[in-house]
Amino acid sequence: MTIRTWDAETGAAIAKPREGHTQDVYSVAYPPDGKYTISGPGDSTMQIWDAKTVAAVGGPLRGHAGGVESVAYSPYG
Repeated sequence: MTIRTWDAETGAAIAKPREGHTQDVYSVAYPPDGKYTISGPGDSTMQIWDAKTVAAVGGPLRGHAGGVESVAYSPYG
């Protein structure tokens, strides 16, 4: 599946698509420092992405028994 990032004011795509999940992506979180994003799909994994290059950082994080319905960062990063 693909994750796309859009500018909320202009509607323009602001980064190339992130690809790699095998099922629908339920949630994406952006940290306060803007360095890495994280996504949670239905395939029981999570993925960390470099926010500037949109490249996956390492492999998928595994261990969930079901789909990851929500991801979030603390306000402190």
